[in-house]
Amino acid sequence: MRPMQFALAGGAGCPFDTLEDLRRYLGAVADAGFPCVSLGPEHMRPAGEHPGAMEKVAALVRSAGLVCPDVYAMLVGSDDAAALESATRFAGIAGALGARHVLTLLRAPVSTESFDRLARCAEVVARAGASLAIEFAPTRVIDSIPGALAAVEHIGGDRAGVLIDSWHFFRGPSTWADLETIALDRIAYVQFADALEDISGDFMTETTGRRAWPGEGTLDLTRFVATLTARSWDGVVSAEVLSDAYRRLDLAVFTRRAFGTTSRFWDRT
Repeated sequence: MRPMQFALAGGAGCPFDTLEDLRRYLGAVADAGFPCVSLGPEHMRPAGEHPGAMEKVAALVRSAGLVCPDVYAMLVGSDDAAALESATRFAGIAGALGARHVLTLLRAPVSTESFDRLARCAEVVARAGASLAIEFAPTRVIDSIPGALAAVEHIGGDRAGVLIDSWHFFRGPSTWADLETIALDRIAYVQFADALEDISGDFMTETTGRRAWPGEGTLDLTRFVATLTARSWDGVVSAEVLSDAYRRLDLAVFTRRAFGTTSRFWDRT
């Protein structure tokens, strides 16, 4: 069995105003032990919008000794033209960075029409060698593993997979049976974090500002990990620990804590 592949997604509170800021961030991610990095708009913004911008980002990723397995986040609503324009943009980003997945959120009501729109976006992204990672989240139109699977089956498993976020799994309607029975080849990758006790009752407040280091919250991450590893799943685990408190940490402290608390749950050596 190959070693687990760990990536770091968002959560660091450092600035991303210049390419030097991005270079410093990527160096800290690599120094912490991550072989991979998940990249989103905040990381890519310093490169600008001109032709060749993503090649500059890709060069920085390579120089840090990292690979980028996924980019985020493509939002697909009810407008066909806007969705395809976004898909074309993300296809270019994924192609330049060599990313295998584009994190995708459906923002239109679930229907054959909206799933067809996702499929058209997946076709565009596939030309760049990537596939959609359909994310489910509480309060969203796709809120569970079965809901995301329905989209994937409509699109086709060669062009889409399910993104399983541990925080969303526990806080939404997904069940252990869903996690135990999802076909492994339908899992795009996993995002990993713990959660503090809900004190606000507001989804966005809790998910973007009150996540916790794995093992320091309320979620049964031991069972979550065991459910997947017992079935020999060995894909990408992207640490996404979004916390207002952690954003104030020194960058090196943040990246090392993210790697240490995540990897210890999945380490099979």
